[in-house]
Parts: sequence; C-alpha cells; structure tokens
Amino acid sequence: MENLSSTVFQNDNAASLVLNDDDKEKSLKQEQQRLRAMLLFRRGLKTRFEELLQAGKAMIGYDLASDVVLPSPVLKEESQTFKHHCESVTPHALQVALVEGLVPSFQNDNNTGHQFAACVSMLNTLVAKLSEFKVEQDDFVLNDDIENETTAESQRDVNTAVRLFGNMRSNFDKHQRAEKLKRDVYFTFDYHAEAFLEEKKGEVAFDTIEKYEHSFGLLRKVFPAGIDLRDFTKVKTKIVKDMLNSIDKHQNVGKEGERLSNKTKNGFLSNYRTFFSWVIKETDIDINNPFSNVSYPKEKSAPKRRSFIENEVRQILNYEFGHGSEAREFRTDAHWYPKVALYSGMRLNEISALPLSHIKQSEGVWYFDLHGLDVKNEASERTVPIAQYLLDLGILDYIDKQKSKGEYFLFPQIRRYVEEPGSSGWGDPISRWFNRTLLKNLGIDSESEKAKRYLISFHSMRRTLISTCVNNAEQHYLIKRIVGHSIDDDITLSVYSDVDKIPLATLKEVLDKNLKWHETI
Repeated sequence: MENLSSTVFQNDNAASLVLNDDDKEKSLKQEQQRLRAMLLFRRGLKTRFEELLQAGKAMIGYDLASDVVLPSPVLKEESQTFKHHCESVTPHALQVALVEGLVPSFQNDNNTGHQFAACVSMLNTLVAKLSEFKVEQDDFVLNDDIENETTAESQRDVNTAVRLFGNMRSNFDKHQRAEKLKRDVYFTFDYHAEAFLEEKKGEVAFDTIEKYEHSFGLLRKVFPAGIDLRDFTKVKTKIVKDMLNSIDKHQNVGKEGERLSNKTKNGFLSNYRTFFSWVIKETDIDINNPFSNVSYPKEKSAPKRRSFIENEVRQILNYEFGHGSEAREFRTDAHWYPKVALYSGMRLNEISALPLSHIKQSEGVWYFDLHGLDVKNEASERTVPIAQYLLDLGILDYIDKQKSKGEYFLFPQIRRYVEEPGSSGWGDPISRWFNRTLLKNLGIDSESEKAKRYLISFHSMRRTLISTCVNNAEQHYLIKRIVGHSIDDDITLSVYSDVDKIPLATLKEVLDKNLKWHETI
C-alpha cells in the first residue's frame, strides 16, 4: 500500500497564477480548502482499498469469488497520460460509479478526473493483489484437520465481503441506469419544449406563448407517453394532421359539428415548425424538420385579402380629411399612419408600439427598431429601414418635435383619453377610422368587396407592399426580412444563413427601388 500512496496519487503541475493583492487571501483559502479535501479523499480511498482487499481475500478463501465480478485493469497507454486516458476513454457513467460507489463521502475536491484516475489505479492494484492471493490459495494444500474449521470472525469477514462487493455492483448498475435515463430524457419532446418556452418568454408576446403552449398540449394528447424527437418522422406528422382534422371548433363552448379552419390548423403547424427549427439550431439533435413544407391548402370559399391598386394607393397618400370632426382626437397620427404602413410594411400594432427611442440610425441609415416590443412573433422582432419617401416627407422633423414635447411613443394621440387597447390593440382608433371613414370617402365599399370574396382593410397596405416587391421580382428573403415573415419553412435560410445580418442599406434600397407610388402624385 506504500507503493499505492507514492504512485497512484500524483499532483498535477499547477500553472503559475499572477494574482492581484486583493485576490491573494481568497486564493490562499481556496487552495487550503482544496488540499484539505484532497487529503480526506486520499485517506478515504486508502481505507476503502484495505477493506476491499480484506473482503476479497475472505471471499477467495471461502470459495465465494466466483460471484465477484472485478473490473478489468485499465492499462496506461504510452501515447497519453493515465489521467487523460481515464477521462477520455472510460464512459462517464463508470467514472461516476467508481467515484461515488467506492468513496461517496470524499468526492468534494471538484477534481473528478483526478479522483477517477486514483480510483481506477486503486482497482488495478486491488485486482493484482487478489489475483496473486488466489494463485497462492490454489497452490496451497489444505490440511484435512482444519479444512472445515470456521470461526465467527471468519464468517463476519465473508458477510462483509459479500456486502461490500454487492454494494459496489449495485451502485454501478444504478448509475448506469441514471445516465441512460439522462441521455434518453435529453431527446424527448417535453425536455426541449420546456426549454423552448422558457427562452421565448423573454422574446415574444404573452399571447404568442399561450399559443405555443396550446399547440404543445395537443401534441401531448396525441403522444401521451411522450416522444423521442429523433423518432418524429413524417408518419407522425400525418398523425398530428389527422388529430387537427378531428378537433371540434366549438369544443370549449358546448357546440358540436364544426371543424377548425385550414387557416387555424396551419397556425398549429407553423408553431410546430418553429419549434423543430429551434431544436435543429439550438441543440445537438441531428434531425430534419418533420413539419417542413407541411400545410393545409387555403380554403377556396374563404374571402381573400386584396392589395390596393396603384390609383388607390395614390389616393390614400394624398388623402385630406373631409370634415372637421374626422379623426379629431388623433389627426396628426392619422396623417402619418397610412404613409408609414405603405412604405415600411409594418403591422398596425407594430407601428402603435413604437417608442421614440426606437427610431435609430446606423451607418447613415435611419430605421425603426422593433426588438423588445410587444409584436406578433419572433420573426417580427426586426429592424425596418425608413424609406426615403418618409424622410423627404419630414418624419425626422416630426420625431424631433415629439421628443421636444416630452412624448414617449412615436404616435401618442391614439392613447389619449383611452384607458386600455381596443379589439385591434392600441391602433384600434386608426383601424376604425381607416376602414370605416377613409375607405368610404375614397369610394371603396368594404361590403361590396366582401360580396366579390375580397377583404379590404388597413392591413391591405402591408399586402400591397409585399405584392409590389414580388411583382418587381425582388428577392423573397429580403421581402420576408423587411416585413417580419418567418423563414422557418426554408431550411437553407433558417439554419444556414445570417438573414438577420443583412445590411440596413440593402433593405432600404429594396424599399426605395420598388415603392414609387408617390412619384406620380
């Protein structure tokens, strides 16, 4: 055991540290604690070696060794140090089993690699010692007079041996099972769904989190026993689609008979697609997105939102209030909203949520910063360059004026005399004015449009920008980046590109090049 003490426990060469005066006392205490813990560990391992050696000899002496499975010696390799061999070659589960199974009271020096190396060395020595003892026993011829002689002390030795080796095997098996369970859990849907939601809570609106949670709840009903993400194939995707097809639209309000619309079901599929894209990007799980390019066809009977034609856009940009009471409480806001919507592609509530502090400039380009605001989803958090038309119209002067008045929001009038947002959010006054008054004054009848299976509203301006850019053969990924559409359905863009790093000048050029309505006014 003297050799064990001198050869098994080797201190690694410590790298020299240059400490500040304020750190020296703390560092000294930490080193003292480490050395004290190391000493306790060494003493404990030496004691355990003696116990196991005594127990092993007792079991060999009383022919009980056949049930004992001793670990095979781990040999040193010339190409690497023994410690490195132990850390890199031996499974982590065995490391844990040896350290915790043999010396559970002394694993407190935060140096598992060193402890494990010492434990394996101890076992090597133990196996060698017991092997020598067994050879000696086999060569020894027992005297017939003492062959069957037993004592209470020798019986206790046997019982101790059985208990020690039994505990060692039990601990090893327990840790093997625990490690396997950890590995299996890592690949489960529930494990990563929880992590996904936790991350998104700081990034997207609360109602978006609720939609994700509802979507995930439906998956758990289909797969109540859980599911390994590696096994989520297109077959299981079809099972999910069949489940969505069977959901009763009014299941929570006591009615029966109607099914979810394809639009609603596609919303669920989009949530699943976003989740799997996150898994592929943020974890080590090597899978394909099972919901990529999976969707329900658009329902032919549903009214289709249409874009404004060029002449209508000109009328909107050139609109003058027809009556003194029209939009009286928010007339300045109403003047800017349609123009900003048409030349930025932002949603109504994105415009409404903009603080003045989120209008910024970078590398000579002014832009709207939608990060950290209450927006629709993750893709909606983006930067949108301010088109040259808006700059020429004097929007920066307007911004400076609002700042000088101590305002917080870009468009503050819509919040005055209103305690809470309406059905369309804080932009509700603008929505009602635009859809009921402005469109009517321009001769656009929304009811007549519905009869022709068309929807026309404030949101149509966003569609108008997108359609104009698409019709001009603009790159789709640039359009998506500007308007905040997800690219999760395109594995090349979502995983293998830096779409979020497209220069603002490039995006501004897209707007200025394609949006020319004002030039013909």
